Amino acid sequence: MTTSIIIPCRTAKNTVTAAVKAAREQTQTPLEVIVVDDASTDESGAIAERAGARVIRNDTRRNAGGARNAGMAVAKGDLIAFLDADAVPSKDWLERARQIFDGDATIAAVGG
Repeated sequence: MTTSIIIPCRTAKNTVTAAVKAAREQTQTPLEVIVVDDASTDESGAIAERAGARVIRNDTRRNAGGARNAGMAVAKGDLIAFLDADAVPSKDWLERARQIFDGDATIAAVGG
């Protein structure tokens, strides 16, 4: 199975680089890291692109849930992982979540 990491982002130029970097450097390598720029008033989207994320831009604010939905609409992974633009997960975050899914086929979602 492959995993897409989706990061909703609104005016997070000071934190989005660290979030993207942590997402890309997981011990369980994600298929893709998608940042959804939710009509930011700063250069968050460009910064996320420079950090290595694929960036989707919302022209109008859709809030975190709408940004997650926009990311899910373009994600290619079998599993979807959400990360906030101001969060830095441990390096084995995806690996540990994946172990839960692999261990029990009846589990549909996990949270941190």
